[in-house]
Amino acid sequence: MSKKVVFKATILIMALTLLSRILGFVREMALAAIFGASKIIDAYLAAQVVPTFFASFIGGGLMVVVIPIINEYLSQKEYKEATYVTNSILTLAFLALGLIMVIGVFTAPYLMNFVGYGFHGSTLTTARMLATWLFPLAALMSLAQIFTGVLNAYQHFFTPALGPVLNNVLLIAVLFLFGKTQGILALVGGTLAGWIIYLLIMLPALKKIGFSYKPVFDIHHPAVVKAWKMFLPVIIGTTFSQINLLVDRMLASGLTEGSISALNYASKLYQLPLGVISLAVSSAIFPSLSVFAAQGEKTRLIELTRFGLKISSVISLPAQVGMMVLATPIVAVLFERGAFDARATALTSGALFFYSLAIVFYVFNAVLTRFFYSLNDTITPLKVGALAVLGNIGLNLIFVRFMAHRGLALGTSFAVILSNLLYFYFAQKKIGNLFDREMKSFFVKSLVASFIMGIFVYKIYAWLLFKGQAFALFVAILLGVALYFVLLVVFKVEEVKYIKTLVLKFKAKLS
Repeated sequence: MSKKVVFKATILIMALTLLSRILGFVREMALAAIFGASKIIDAYLAAQVVPTFFASFIGGGLMVVVIPIINEYLSQKEYKEATYVTNSILTLAFLALGLIMVIGVFTAPYLMNFVGYGFHGSTLTTARMLATWLFPLAALMSLAQIFTGVLNAYQHFFTPALGPVLNNVLLIAVLFLFGKTQGILALVGGTLAGWIIYLLIMLPALKKIGFSYKPVFDIHHPAVVKAWKMFLPVIIGTTFSQINLLVDRMLASGLTEGSISALNYASKLYQLPLGVISLAVSSAIFPSLSVFAAQGEKTRLIELTRFGLKISSVISLPAQVGMMVLATPIVAVLFERGAFDARATALTSGALFFYSLAIVFYVFNAVLTRFFYSLNDTITPLKVGALAVLGNIGLNLIFVRFMAHRGLALGTSFAVILSNLLYFYFAQKKIGNLFDREMKSFFVKSLVASFIMGIFVYKIYAWLLFKGQAFALFVAILLGVALYFVLLVVFKVEEVKYIKTLVLKFKAKLS
């Protein structure tokens, strides 16, 4: 795919992901209004750690493995062989998930003793119960991610990006209809139903691209052997990231009530730009990176990776600065109502500020991991992940003593920055310098524009506060975005032309 095609795919995924994240905020607002930053939500979030852990390394691991492997066959127009290999991998995945489901449903409650080691009494009892009810998420989330990988390999991006939108719509509907009367039961039922819908809508899309599943058990096929060799480092690396989450939840469970909830609400906020940008860019460029790598086109591979990093930073940098400058009003406007009081706002905004320190680096991570995976290199992300986890745990143990839950957010951000430095180092050793002079110039221009915008939005918000917090926040963000893109034009940032072209085409269709 050309840069223009990649950019269009990025915008499509970004638009749907943005819609999903907005709906995610509506979901979190409903959660905050009904449950607040409470022990019930702490138990619910802790109970999701175990199924999410399994889904992340099975579903998430296979998603990044199947794309480069399938693309090797698709690039040579060997469509039947691509389907055969995909079915072989899927069959093994189904067997593994079946085994995990049988074991997990019975063992999940006991794992809560470790995940929520700071829980006591009714909170621990609730967490154990929810762990059993929510464990099917391991299979649902895994299958959704695997099918996403298959569809993306065939350059189909719409349906996988639409899934989270429908997932959120269903959960929000269940919460509004039954949340106050059924409480945690409505939350669990809505969560499971949302993921079932997410999974089911991808079945027609798979049929549309010409893929049909037939059980194939061929563990000796060269591509399956290769997938297994790639998969092991991926799941180990993913396990490291989940260890981070586990340690965070364990440490937060011993802090003041609502600490886990505050970290969760804060993570949902900073993950709006993070999820929208990183998912969109990495999903759009990964299939093309895999094709270039398979064809040995090193120059185009490096060029597209740099393009991905530029598009990522041009959007994520202003979001990072804005989140840091306006952390407290953002939390207050979105969440402070019902059971979510001023104390919860203070807890959440403190975590949001320190999480936001690394937004641009989170986005870079998503692009750089796909860069290495496209080269069939899963060892480098494993090394980086291991070092980042060790750094994260060490920093968390130090910072939590002085900064409570905010220290956990700060430690996480520092670990992400460390992983970026390591990725650029290994990339330079492997294929050349990704962060060349042009990239540095681009990054400095975007950073200066973001810094000026940050000062501007802070002043505008303070000036308009007398008209109401929500109004001041909305206007400050709107004017800040406008100023930022004006500054990019003034600084002659090349990537702005893609945005300009897209806007002009959209305008032409409307006229």
